[in-house]
Amino acid sequence: MSFDSKFRRQTVRAALSIHDQLTSSGAQISRLRLPESSWEALRRITRRLEVTATRGWHTAHQHLVDELDYFLRMLNRELDVVREELSAAPKLRQVSSARDIVADLEAIAGEFEGFTLDRKQQSLSVLTEPIELEGTYLGSFQIVLRWDQIGIQKAYEVIATEPFAAAGESDVTHPHVRDQSLCEGEGAAPIKAALAQGRLLDFFILVRQILETYNAESAHVGLEGWDGASCRDCGWRMPSSERGTCERCGASVCGECSSSCESCDRYVCGDCSGSCADCGSSLCSSCVATPDDVPRQLCETCHSHSTEENHDSDDDQSADNEPADDPAPLWTESTPDSGDTATLYPVCLGEAAVPA
Repeated sequence: MSFDSKFRRQTVRAALSIHDQLTSSGAQISRLRLPESSWEALRRITRRLEVTATRGWHTAHQHLVDELDYFLRMLNRELDVVREELSAAPKLRQVSSARDIVADLEAIAGEFEGFTLDRKQQSLSVLTEPIELEGTYLGSFQIVLRWDQIGIQKAYEVIATEPFAAAGESDVTHPHVRDQSLCEGEGAAPIKAALAQGRLLDFFILVRQILETYNAESAHVGLEGWDGASCRDCGWRMPSSERGTCERCGASVCGECSSSCESCDRYVCGDCSGSCADCGSSLCSSCVATPDDVPRQLCETCHSHSTEENHDSDDDQSADNEPADDPAPLWTESTPDSGDTATLYPVCLGEAAVPA
């Protein structure tokens, strides 16, 4: 993939900035982050469990038990990450050179769509291909890295470009993404090491791999929590809250593809819709007329007008085809008396009358 001179200048300047961040004291002496949020969540759930047990709220109590189990498993994973960070600490000083970072930036631009480099915000981002897990469509995700946050706090976000959240969980756009934060699971240590060493291509590939993998045990919400449907016309996978239904055939249809029939006010999909060839009114297939005598689709009003015009045309044509009254004869025959032989036998031209 070829790059112009402007792109190369941008990547070189960004690489120098990233290298400076990685070699600074704040990035080299990486602070261990204890799983305080998970611990606080466990304490909060435990207090709520006491309340539900005392008041006999069995359904709520069981829900909290499941939630407690989830955060206990998360706490164990986060403690494992802390142990791995301790063992990997000496390797964090192996920082990529600025030249290697430039090569990584160019490789990322060739590997991912939507590569964006913003030196002012000290961020770079890429766009994944649309992700589908076990038949559930989740759409594309933007991975945004803030290199000025590397070694200080979590330096990246995972943002759904067309959020398709789990039912009842608007902040969960992927089984492993909540509030734009990725649950890294076993990938936490490799991701941390890749960022600390400036292996940016490895970092983006690792995050993409986690997004393309489903682990039911570490999911915020299981895939069964996504109950949307695909639009029959455009194929867009929509959440159940935005799902419309064609009132003629019952197919799932999104708001962009549905249309309202101007005759019966029903909302219909593309297959069940049409338009009047004369006035252009939007109609459903049941309200549009295609009579044998009219070779096009018409609404009821235009069909009536067309029928009247056809009748008027037929009447005019019939009147034109009727025979006119017999014209007056050039001569009139009268009924002669039986004795009027002169009348019966007129004199022919050139013949002389014989005297009686």
